[in-house]
Amino acid sequence: FEVFDSQRPRPVHISVPIDVLSLPAAGDQRLPDRGTAPTADPALLEQAVDALAAATRPMILIGGGTTHAQAEVIAIAEQLGAPVAMTIAAKGVVPDAHPLSLGTTATISPIFEEFEQADVVLVVGTEFSETDYFYAPTLAPPAFGGTVVRIDIDAAQLAKRRPATIGLHGDAAATLATLHAALARRGVQGAGDERAAGLRAANAWWPG
Repeated sequence: FEVFDSQRPRPVHISVPIDVLSLPAAGDQRLPDRGTAPTADPALLEQAVDALAAATRPMILIGGGTTHAQAEVIAIAEQLGAPVAMTIAAKGVVPDAHPLSLGTTATISPIFEEFEQADVVLVVGTEFSETDYFYAPTLAPPAFGGTVVRIDIDAAQLAKRRPATIGLHGDAAATLATLHAALARRGVQGAGDERAAGLRAANAWWPG
């Protein structure tokens, strides 16, 4: 149960031997305290805030680790004015109708080019799975050109496939909320709707 609450969500198998099922059990036994999600290092959070606050061409890429953090993702995207691309596992976290949404377009060349030109890329809750880039293997993982700020509840992911420049080990919702509050204190409020709209309008793949 500690794994359920404090580590990367994934199937966990609990096996109870048949002979144990027939044994007596005390009815008033209590489970130990549940685990808590990791909290990102304050010094690294400050570095991430510095990078995001100074960004002039930010981009955001989100994965399945953000499915519980929709409000936080949208809030920081609007705050930074950063277009948001999603993996299939994150589809719908930022609705297609949102002006900053790029949908599940992470393998489309124009979006890769935008990531390459970004000065800061915020990557949240994705492992850069092979299946996400199956149709564009020559483009995976994205060749980000700038600072890469990664947030993941699984510390090992921060160094895999596309290592973080600044790696934040923590829950997506809580870490994004902390970043949002820190950026708000600095008065950060970007405007990226036009850039996202241009990316969508220039490409026939966008349904809107």
